[in-house]
Amino acid sequence: MAKDSRGVLAVGFSPCARYIATIDDNDNHHVTIYNLERKCVVLNMESGKSEFTQLAWSKRPEDLRFACVGPKEIKFWNPADATKKLS
Repeated sequence: MAKDSRGVLAVGFSPCARYIATIDDNDNHHVTIYNLERKCVVLNMESGKSEFTQLAWSKRPEDLRFACVGPKEIKFWNPADATKKLS
């Protein structure tokens, strides 16, 4: 999480159980993906000013896309597009 975070708004485990994604509660609401096997952060990026309260991964085991849902917006994420290779 970012140093200026006030907590966690949403958490979701990937269907393959290798990753966990969080959305923190700061002004820019960072999305962070952790690799549970390697015990490291593989992606950390700002999601913007919208507050997201739910996070859901695709149900396909090898599909790492997920959606963030808030009262005013839905965002779809594909971490592989952001990193070109998710470790």
